[in-house]
Amino acid sequence: SGLYVWNSGQGPDLVSPMEETAAATFNEDGSRLYAVDSGLQRIVEFDAASGTSDFALFPEDARVDAAGLAVSAGSRYLLLADRASRIVRVYETGSHTLAATLPLDVEPSRLERLSSEAVFVVNGSRADEWLVILDARETPRTYFVPASAGEQL
Repeated sequence: SGLYVWNSGQGPDLVSPMEETAAATFNEDGSRLYAVDSGLQRIVEFDAASGTSDFALFPEDARVDAAGLAVSAGSRYLLLADRASRIVRVYETGSHTLAATLPLDVEPSRLERLSSEAVFVVNGSRADEWLVILDARETPRTYFVPASAGEQL
């Protein structure tokens, strides 16, 4: 397993070995690719100009289980929905530092774009659970849309 690049007319080339790729996303202009390696508990950054490097290593005392990875508007933040901790980890892309953690009352099941803006749904695989919306157009924040048992969304 690993991170590969496929150039037109050529076969795939290994860019970075990875034990267990869990999620990946491009930045806004497509010049960088970020990927979560759950096996080695890290985020890898690939830039065609400078190659591959570790973007962030996860804390040794917490096992991260990535449900999804996304980039905020302007590519200022990298967002990781973590099932294990029930949080969204917000990293500043310029400094590669953890800027914030957004606690969730539910276990995230995905990080899926809702519109052309940087707005994402974090869960919602069951009709009876609250929807969690992550708004990453400016400073990332979460919103909850209540649902009760029996209601269809």
